[in-house]
Amino acid sequence: MRAHVARLLWRLLVGRAGLLPALAALRDYCLLARGDFWQSFLHESRALMAAPPRLQSVDADLAIPFSVSAAKSSAEGDPLLHAFRLRYLRGAEAESAFQIKNAIGSHVVPPLDPAWDPLVLEVSLAWPLGLLLGADSLRRYNALFGLLLRLRRMATGLDEAWKDLRAMERELRRPPGPAGGPTGPGSRAVPPAAARGPAPARLRSLQETRNHMAHVVTNLQRYLQIDVIEVAYSALEARISTCQDFSELERAHHTFLSTLMVQSFLSVKSLCSVLADMFADVQSFCLLVGRAGGDASRLDVDAAGRIRTAFQCHSIALFNNMSSQRILESFRSPHLAQLVTQLNYNEWMAARARMGPASVGVGTEPGGAGMGMGGAGPVTGPAAAAMGPIGVGAPNNHGRRTNAPGSGCDGDGAFTNCVSFATRLYSLLNPEQPVRHLRLSGSRGEDPGSDEGSSQEESDVYAPGQ
Repeated sequence: MRAHVARLLWRLLVGRAGLLPALAALRDYCLLARGDFWQSFLHESRALMAAPPRLQSVDADLAIPFSVSAAKSSAEGDPLLHAFRLRYLRGAEAESAFQIKNAIGSHVVPPLDPAWDPLVLEVSLAWPLGLLLGADSLRRYNALFGLLLRLRRMATGLDEAWKDLRAMERELRRPPGPAGGPTGPGSRAVPPAAARGPAPARLRSLQETRNHMAHVVTNLQRYLQIDVIEVAYSALEARISTCQDFSELERAHHTFLSTLMVQSFLSVKSLCSVLADMFADVQSFCLLVGRAGGDASRLDVDAAGRIRTAFQCHSIALFNNMSSQRILESFRSPHLAQLVTQLNYNEWMAARARMGPASVGVGTEPGGAGMGMGGAGPVTGPAAAAMGPIGVGAPNNHGRRTNAPGSGCDGDGAFTNCVSFATRLYSLLNPEQPVRHLRLSGSRGEDPGSDEGSSQEESDVYAPGQ
């Protein structure tokens, strides 16, 4: 009798109630698989989320960009979109919605913006879909929604920070105007470089910080959306297509949600704590750059340096946690190892982790305190050996690293890296040949407004002996 009822329920859910389209809609909206819709929503709600929410009308305020985004994206015409509504939670309800409970205690989804974090998607499901998609399942969907939306908001904020920093660089490259003021109609005097904010070298350092943050956030997004959600959803569809029983269907959906919670790190308190610190660093950096409004003179360089150092410490802590054998074995996922490899682009993270906390600090720039990714001067001895393959970002004698993940390198750095690569290859092919130490010098023009006192840039490389 029980088996007969279970088969009838399966037939009712899958055949008549439209379970598969409902699960696809949950993936599209709760798990942000419909990326164009959510990208449009963040663009439309940017002005709204830049200010504190108006508690009396916040749900109605959110409904406007939500409906506009549907009209501007692939969600237009989706018959299940009306089942979803953004809702702003308050008080104890907001606290409990993002609580993750497990056998050893509880913790929260990593927060980003206290003002706008309590957003959930309210889902209205027709009977009998509620038999499978109950309150507990929807609460877990919303915990995942909170994490994914915060990652997407960070990515959008870092894109805006890139535009602001590029505007500052262009402003600093403009030649200074005459001391007497404007010289013609419609022209305005450009103040001297010293009055226009930090030197271009320090702005490049800020861009490197932004690139490092974007490197981590983008890889986390890619891992969650593709390697976790899409893979688990494909496995769920395969299970649903083969089972003929409501109990099997329930187990398959429970396994799907449990896999998402584990592989998205929400079930691991230590990883959630590190992610929360990183989210705070990214939010502080975006707010710092955004408040400057493209004006380099309004940029707090010292605060940016502190954020940079903190983010490097927290990103290395995240890498160490993810790459630990215990985590890799407990997750049982090849995609986590792939994420670790992507985060450790060019062995950069591993090298920083091996060098210890002393390597994560405020370096020096010519002309004053800067924000180099390491201390001044080249790394030598065991630390240099730990840097690993080419492109790790070895510092030059100005304390700048030019090849951190996502940062690229300038012409001198690329030339030095090519010579280093050729040297290592030569040494491997000719182990008995001696290696001769060379010092390469390359002239570089001074940037307008730069306070760097030297016009020569030198770097140490090793070349095979003749």
